[in-house]
Amino acid sequence: MPSDSRPAIAVRVLAAALVLDLALHVITAVITPYGFQRDEFLYFAMGAHLHLWSMDFPPAMAILSQLMRATTGLGLVPVRILPGIASAGLVVFAVLFARELGGRAYAQALAALSIIASPALLRSGTLFQPVVFDQLAWTLVLFALVRLARTGDGRWWLALGAAAGVGLLVKFSIAIIGAGVLVAVLATPERRWLGRLSKASLTSTPVIPTSRCIACRRRLTRLPGVSRVPSTSRHTCASGPCVSRKRCRVGSPRRTRLFCGACSTWTRSSPISRVSMWA
Repeated sequence: MPSDSRPAIAVRVLAAALVLDLALHVITAVITPYGFQRDEFLYFAMGAHLHLWSMDFPPAMAILSQLMRATTGLGLVPVRILPGIASAGLVVFAVLFARELGGRAYAQALAALSIIASPALLRSGTLFQPVVFDQLAWTLVLFALVRLARTGDGRWWLALGAAAGVGLLVKFSIAIIGAGVLVAVLATPERRWLGRLSKASLTSTPVIPTSRCIACRRRLTRLPGVSRVPSTSRHTCASGPCVSRKRCRVGSPRRTRLFCGACSTWTRSSPISRVSMWA
């Protein structure tokens, strides 16, 4: 179907779906007899002691919690509104997906309702956790992929890479869909896009070298004889200089570099282990 032959967006359907979804999340936040969930306290604490890439997870949630602390405050309702907005984003893209595939008002309404009525998606949209933001990032990647397949416009590779890059700031499990896209490209005639794909990957990979360094540091600190050193002692691993406040030391600096290089090599050669570790 040519791009200009897509059905019109059912604006009334989209508006009603957005109001319904946001209302459900706001009402839930107001009437719930429970307070914050334990994981939410973790992100609040990490935001108050922000160390970016030296944490056990990507920094987006900690940064968002600190922004909310400085603006709306960390009340239950304001905090729960943010994942509710991300959940509303899923509804918007469900409507856009239905339209992209030729669905008119009824199909768009059904797609939006399926998102709103899903218990799993409703649950993720009520807690200040990376789950709903990860779901939104995956949805953005898939939408860019659908637009690319339908229009053949290579600029959608850049949108795909940008969405994946944002997803990496939320949760590293988005690397799974990146691997799936790469396999699909290699296994189909779409191999012609490999040049564009490499450009798109540049928009999503600035965080990867530091992430490898973290993985290396986490493994090093579990080895016998490994100690922490202050931030003034800087070493370089195979994937670039460490940028965290705490760094690893295994005996002499030379041994440190050797161990770090070995860990980084193992990380690159074991993508499944790396993905499962960060998921």
